[in-house]
Amino acid sequence: MVHQYKLNGYNIVLDTCSGSVHAVDEVAYDVIALYKEKSKEEIVRELLAKYADRPDVTAEDLEQCLADVAELEAQGKLWAPDQYENLAFDFKNRNTVIKALCLHVAHTCNLNCSYCFAAQGRYQGERALMSFEVGKRAMDFLIENSGTRRNLEVDFFGGEPLMNWQMVKDVVAYAREQEKLHNKNFRFTLTTNGVLLAEQLPALRSAGLDGVNLSLDTLDPQQFAAITRREGLLPQVLKGLEAAAGTPGLTVKVNCVPTQFNEDQVVPLARLAQEREISVRFIELMPIGLGRDRHGLSQEQVMERLTGAFGTSMPCANPKGAGPGTYVTFSGFAGRVGFISALSHQFCHQCNRVRLTADGHLKTCLQYQDGVDLKPYLEGGVALTALEDALEQAMYHKPVGHHFSTQTQAGDEKHNMNQIGG
Repeated sequence: MVHQYKLNGYNIVLDTCSGSVHAVDEVAYDVIALYKEKSKEEIVRELLAKYADRPDVTAEDLEQCLADVAELEAQGKLWAPDQYENLAFDFKNRNTVIKALCLHVAHTCNLNCSYCFAAQGRYQGERALMSFEVGKRAMDFLIENSGTRRNLEVDFFGGEPLMNWQMVKDVVAYAREQEKLHNKNFRFTLTTNGVLLAEQLPALRSAGLDGVNLSLDTLDPQQFAAITRREGLLPQVLKGLEAAAGTPGLTVKVNCVPTQFNEDQVVPLARLAQEREISVRFIELMPIGLGRDRHGLSQEQVMERLTGAFGTSMPCANPKGAGPGTYVTFSGFAGRVGFISALSHQFCHQCNRVRLTADGHLKTCLQYQDGVDLKPYLEGGVALTALEDALEQAMYHKPVGHHFSTQTQAGDEKHNMNQIGG
């Protein structure tokens, strides 16, 4: 497996199976990126067009570069065979345990956000709701594979998970029954747009919901309507936020993706944490689907705006379920401000997460299309060992990291976030 990325002005090519690391020029970097998906003639033709303004890039140079790449492959320094693939980890005989699941319980939504739907006016792909049986099976699997670990985490997301709220409530209630039998302690979090939150929160909290992540990119009514293409719903969302923030013991986080369209909302949204014991998190835009056409703000750009408004930040303890986020607070704040910065502060080396979509597809990294169809194993009638074997292979092939800052490669995710869950 070959991974390519750019760092501090270097074009780096890593062959994971041989351990070879190559620092190459821009042309060779492009040749390697195209080598496995196009013919040599197509590569030469495409790169001659790309570098038409560079007289030093000729057909002869490209052919020599292709020959050098072929030689590295022959030497086992590029695309080296995986000597350990047949010795993939055996989940039944190793001490590693599973501690968390992300469940894409609703592949549908009651908003029509422009960055998610590409203004096509409908939900791309087939709408889907995860069944209670699949959710129940997922809870059983988590318990069975958690070993001696007592604290387990489950995040319900979509789409909009509250469009499948009865299933969420039933799964939470089921897991609460099971945790008493198996000496486990579940922590359940719901990621929602907030439209239905005020109405459904009491029942979910009674069932045992522990936390709410509310996606909110603006406090301006006109901007909210423009983004979501739904009129008059912001007061309903804010009502849900107030209901969550006022629920004792419930961990509340507000998630914002700052872009060129809502950068004026960074300070107003952060101010929510000034007045409430909640966390406001700024999540860097992932260049997936329509995200490739938008300009996101980095952690440093957001922090510059915050320090200008609130002064110097101060370190603080992370809230429950912090994950890869880093948190600070400011003088006079009741809550925290967090950052999830997958691009400017890449944390792939710490990633221990996978996501299960509403139709049973397991994704091990947002960058890539690769994954495993687990639906046949989750719907019952299949031995648990078969599910374990499928997960074993998926975990073994989990990528080392993303390469969002570099050229698109074969196998990269081509769907929009609303099609894969986000």
